[in-house]
Amino acid sequence: MTGDVLHEAEGADGSGRRFSVTREELQRFRAGDRAAGDQLLQRLRPQLDVFVHHRLRRVTNATVRSRLSADDVVQDAMAVAWTKLPTFDCGGPGAMLAWLRAIAEHQVSDHVDHWLMQKRAPAREQVLVDRAASGDGLATGIAARGSGPRTEAEERERSRLMAKALADLEEETQLIVMMRVFYDASWDEIAATASIKSGDAARKRYARALRSLGPTLQGLR
Repeated sequence: MTGDVLHEAEGADGSGRRFSVTREELQRFRAGDRAAGDQLLQRLRPQLDVFVHHRLRRVTNATVRSRLSADDVVQDAMAVAWTKLPTFDCGGPGAMLAWLRAIAEHQVSDHVDHWLMQKRAPAREQVLVDRAASGDGLATGIAARGSGPRTEAEERERSRLMAKALADLEEETQLIVMMRVFYDASWDEIAATASIKSGDAARKRYARALRSLGPTLQGLR
């Protein structure tokens, strides 16, 4: 993903190429290709970053909120995603994002419960067991692995900047931007998933969102 994609407000409808790659990686992973699972989770990390940053801002207890680590929550969410990948029904970009949102929501709740009760919630303990059982430290290793010439630190910084920017959007607009940026979803598909009246209306919402995010996302170019 590049800054050019993020800032593209007009042009031809999405071809869904990124979503096709996601589906192919999932199929290969289910056939026993662990590297395909690694690649898929690497690309899911920024999406989980966005969801977790957005959700943590809504934690009402200020003391608990100050103790929560977005990185810790995302790491646990990555571990859960790994365990659930074999059974996930990849019906479309909307289904993928709903699945990730549910995972992130559950992990935030677990971490909040931990701090409220001053002890680990059982579900959180099971996540840690699952992560250790993955064999090669998969969730930790994939979470920040860079692609191409970028270093791991650069990829993490790009993910952090995107999460911070997109977390400011209202949820419907966030969904529009994420479906387009991460999956090349068509405007009609975005409209159907986000319950917007038309693909053209979805395209205009996307364009407005990118104009408002422009200054914040300059670091992603």
